[in-house]
Amino acid sequence: IMKNVGTCEESEILENVSATNRALVSIMRDKDGNEAFYIMNYFDNGDSEMEEDCTITLNLKDMKKVALYGTTECLEGEVQDVRKNEFTYTLTPGEGMLVIPYRK
Repeated sequence: IMKNVGTCEESEILENVSATNRALVSIMRDKDGNEAFYIMNYFDNGDSEMEEDCTITLNLKDMKKVALYGTTECLEGEVQDVRKNEFTYTLTPGEGMLVIPYRK
């Protein structure tokens, strides 16, 4: 079970987060202290101008890879490299995913 643990400033590995549109970032830890992040492109259903893709960049200290679990079939545990401590992904409106970073 992972529990929400607070703000980005309280993360041990998330150094910075940026987004091109409205974004939600939730930080969670499991019982062993391992962190994961839920990221989501959220928008106002009443405002069609807000329905834009959102590119989110997570700056992850000393992480080499991330496993992705999301709302699309291709993200069932897909592993991607973290380059120069940055993981970047573009989400469509309403799309979200769980990002699990790894040091290996």
